[in-house]
Amino acid sequence: MYSVSGKKSPTVEYKSTRKLDFEVLYTKMRTKENRMVSDAELRHLPDTFFYTLHRQEWKKRAEVVYKFLDYIKRPEGKFKVMDLGCGGGWLGGRIAQMPQFEVVGVDIHGGLLERGAKVFAEEDIRFVCGDIFEDIAELNSFDVIVVCDALMYFPKLEKLINRCRQYLKPGGELHLIENTFYTEKEREIAIQKKQTHLQDIGCEEMMEYLTFHSETDLHIYDYNYLYKPSGFLRMFSDKKSPYPWIRILN
Repeated sequence: MYSVSGKKSPTVEYKSTRKLDFEVLYTKMRTKENRMVSDAELRHLPDTFFYTLHRQEWKKRAEVVYKFLDYIKRPEGKFKVMDLGCGGGWLGGRIAQMPQFEVVGVDIHGGLLERGAKVFAEEDIRFVCGDIFEDIAELNSFDVIVVCDALMYFPKLEKLINRCRQYLKPGGELHLIENTFYTEKEREIAIQKKQTHLQDIGCEEMMEYLTFHSETDLHIYDYNYLYKPSGFLRMFSDKKSPYPWIRILN
């Protein structure tokens, strides 16, 4: 849909029923954590303004994000990317600024998608509110699918990866960036810390939507690390991202 000026009107294509209980709870949690950025901040992420809260965290994340953007650059042709669990669409919006790419941002949070559609109305990106396990897009149609900082919201990693591979073309690539994978000991500690944190901010119901994945969940796939932080970096570095970048070829 286009406005009189020729710019795209901010729209979201709804392919699944909105999960309003989740939307309300997620928004409450992010608000309590001071992570609901302004429209201007959203458009500039992973770069930040001097006043942006969690600025140091974003600075660490930006290095891997920009390496990923450099990696997927193509000299010519047209390529299709799905940004799965896109939220407000900051990563998909960045990808869409490169002329080779048509981007589809997918999430179940309709409110965040509507905001992203408004902020990135001039980019070659469209937003779909839908469950990835439903028929929200054509199978075998994407060159790249990226899941950035969103795996925790998918309870069965194997099921998700297999579904993503159905959407990918032969030879397509699934990229998992900015997600945490735990050892068994780390998982127990992380669950306890998250439960305490959510209780402290009055969002304990959010635990039912979260899953703490292990790296062993990936072992049935032919995958490789394009970035893997050491244990020291994960725990102590204030300059490098503590999260891996994993590629799975279709």
